Amino acid sequence: MIVAIVGARTRNSHEDYLLVENAFLNLQSPDAKIISGGAKKGGDKFAKRIAEKYGVEFDDKSYTPDFSNGYNPWLYRERNDRIAKDADILIACVDPMTVTHQTGGTNYTIRKFKEYHHKAEVIIV
Repeated sequence: MIVAIVGARTRNSHEDYLLVENAFLNLQSPDAKIISGGAKKGGDKFAKRIAEKYGVEFDDKSYTPDFSNGYNPWLYRERNDRIAKDADILIACVDPMTVTHQTGGTNYTIRKFKEYHHKAEVIIV
């Protein structure tokens, strides 16, 4: 099972981490692999910490945008799209300021995940 953990960089507190960690632990999936987008704050950072803490296979390298040919903001959308497509379950730590307008990369990833996986589970913390 591939679990994507994503989240707004503004949700970077210890309390936010505990919410994401509890959501992951509630899955009770011993064969889980965690994927995330490689950001240094928020859900991506939490994903790495959880994987290390529980000895879970982790991949963010495959999803980190490659700016070697120059900066292109569309690479973030491409990354989020791939995460949404590859995951079986999505844990999203959403910034409450963006929920109303459904803006931002985390909300985009949620929408794309639902498009790819109509009946799959989205856990929003």
